[in-house]
Amino acid sequence: MTVVNPKSISGINSITTGSGSDDLLTIHTNNGTERLRVDSTGATKIVTGIVTTLTATTGIVTSLEATTGDITTLRAPTGIVTSLEATTGNITTLRAPTGIVTTFVTNTAKVGAAVTISSDGIDAVGVAITCSTLNGGAFSNRRININGDMSVWQRSAYAGTSALTVGPTTQVTTSIDNMLWRAAGSGGTGAFSVVQEAVTDLPEFYYCAKLLCTTADTALSSGAYHSFWPVQIEGLDANRLMWGTSNAKNVVYSFYVKSNKTGSYGGSVGNAGNNRSFPFNYTINSANTWERKVIKIPGDTTGTWNRDNQLSIKVTMSLGTGSDFTGTANQWNAAEDMAPTSHVNWMDSTSNNYYITGVQFEEGDEMTPFEHRPFIEEILLCQRYFQPLMAFNGRAFSHVYINGYSTDTIEVMPHYRVPMRTSHSVGIYGIMKSRSGNGADLTTNLAGSSFAGNQYGQSGHFWATKDSGSSWTAFATHRLSADSGANAAIELSAKLS
Repeated sequence: MTVVNPKSISGINSITTGSGSDDLLTIHTNNGTERLRVDSTGATKIVTGIVTTLTATTGIVTSLEATTGDITTLRAPTGIVTSLEATTGNITTLRAPTGIVTTFVTNTAKVGAAVTISSDGIDAVGVAITCSTLNGGAFSNRRININGDMSVWQRSAYAGTSALTVGPTTQVTTSIDNMLWRAAGSGGTGAFSVVQEAVTDLPEFYYCAKLLCTTADTALSSGAYHSFWPVQIEGLDANRLMWGTSNAKNVVYSFYVKSNKTGSYGGSVGNAGNNRSFPFNYTINSANTWERKVIKIPGDTTGTWNRDNQLSIKVTMSLGTGSDFTGTANQWNAAEDMAPTSHVNWMDSTSNNYYITGVQFEEGDEMTPFEHRPFIEEILLCQRYFQPLMAFNGRAFSHVYINGYSTDTIEVMPHYRVPMRTSHSVGIYGIMKSRSGNGADLTTNLAGSSFAGNQYGQSGHFWATKDSGSSWTAFATHRLSADSGANAAIELSAKLS
């Protein structure tokens, strides 16, 4: 071995090991410690310390290998290693000496034999996964809105399933539960029908809302607003979003839609005070084809959002809105903007149809699959706002207590299935009949009511009087029923709109 101990060498273009040497070239520091070794194959070894720069003459470094064991540290001189790439095939092992690899980007990663991570998600077979949140929120009760699958239409149980006409210049709340439909505003001339319809071409859902334009409004007046609200959220349920504060949370609004009319439609998210709105566009790309649309909405840090049992958040879906109620899209506006400035006028032809289902309003930054609830749970949620007490085909009413107050008046006290939102109104559908003892069935008419309550419960009664016929027996037990062969209902309403 030839040993050279210069303090400085310059102008050297080539170093060749001597004849008969062990074909090793080594470089030592002045304390005799070997720092660099090159053998006869060209393999280079840094004996101690770290490599701050590793560069191939051309292309990329194709092999980085420890003589024994693992490479325990791969470090950039500053910052992080920005690229780690195999020329062909896959990087089969990437291991941190302690802790975990905190960032690893690839098409697919395998963790052991059971877990695969890809752009589609995490597939774990036979192992447990611990996860604290889903999309920044809870695993259940992610869907804040009620009846998003259009499955509940309580009034159809006794009043029939025919389509209801909306407009012109009217609004309807007696169709699918917890929704508002309107062809209204100043100068609006159009009308449409709405009905709950069975879905045959979207396997995840059984029902949808079907809309048909029945009277066209081809030239929208500035004050017209043809629209519907598929989402109405009570303040007690909206509180989790903390809108109107600096901690306001983002939401994702998604839905499935189908129409024969393609184009860029509009809608908005707004408050009950009609002075905060977030207009948005969505595009129906293919005619007569179900498409899922996703709208991401930043939480509103200002404005007034009810936090009690009043309406807090509503989503308006525009079918054609005049300029008085449109505004700049994708930002919060201090106005009642029901749609963005530019959007489709669906009301322009009686040939137009529109179908919607799978409506979901959820906390977070990303869309998740539609959250289905048991049917009975969805009904009970709807009955907080509308609770009909029904009698079918001439039979007796259920969920009512009846007191024969006098010979011509009875007192009716509802038995509530769930606490309603607030003290409610009372309406009668059909004809009620009442009799005491063996007396005749007498037609019974609503004659005033007295109810009180709040978000925790209600109490009270309403009076009903006979319209003709023989007198009832005072203070006797009564039977209250529908007219023979017909349906009737006592409608308790505490709707949000």
